[in-house]
Amino acid sequence: MNTKIPALSRHLPRAVMLLGWICVIVFALIEIMPFIWALAAAFKCPPPSQIHPRSFIPTPPLGVACETVEGTMRPAGDTSGTLTFNPTFEGFADIFDTQMPRWLFNTAFVAVSVTILRLFLDSLAGYALARMSFRGQRPLFYLTLSTLMVPPIVLIIPRFIILKQFGILNSYAGLIFPAAVDAFGIFL
Repeated sequence: MNTKIPALSRHLPRAVMLLGWICVIVFALIEIMPFIWALAAAFKCPPPSQIHPRSFIPTPPLGVACETVEGTMRPAGDTSGTLTFNPTFEGFADIFDTQMPRWLFNTAFVAVSVTILRLFLDSLAGYALARMSFRGQRPLFYLTLSTLMVPPIVLIIPRFIILKQFGILNSYAGLIFPAAVDAFGIFL
């Protein structure tokens, strides 16, 4: 059978194809706009980002001096052009004065640990349920399957109580162990 399926573009008029591409571009711009906004805000010095949070061009307002990328202070109220772009790295330097590096390490450590444990333990359990034959396999399968029907919000308070009884609240173990195995990972 060598029947060729004609391309969709051959059957649609150019105007419809153009309208489709315009819609795709508009929706793509709508989706990417928050990232552009966040990037523009990252290069503003703190006063403009608080006074004019919706502006994309990082220019200091009147009466505020900002340090530029070159390390020089831009005079307050200096508007040497209609669209001046005076980026600053003040916000990035301020990150390291906070607990941000520690938060990034905590996030990476917990994410990597949970991923490794889930891959290992869920794979073992999934293999045992799928390939091995043992007594009580059917009830265990249905019990595991039934846990998918329980909304996760219902488990928050019981998990908190169990973590408190084990004494692992506010620790890495308290974050990692509850997420190490679940039914979704087993059936995945």
